[in-house]
Amino acid sequence: MEWGDTTLYRVLNRALRSENRQEVK
Repeated sequence: MEWGDTTLYRVLNRALRSENRQEVK
């Protein structure tokens, strides 16, 4: 697994969490 892939995944995961928080709120 490449470092770039891991970073991209973390960024996407963070974005999804932000969207979910807005929907719940």
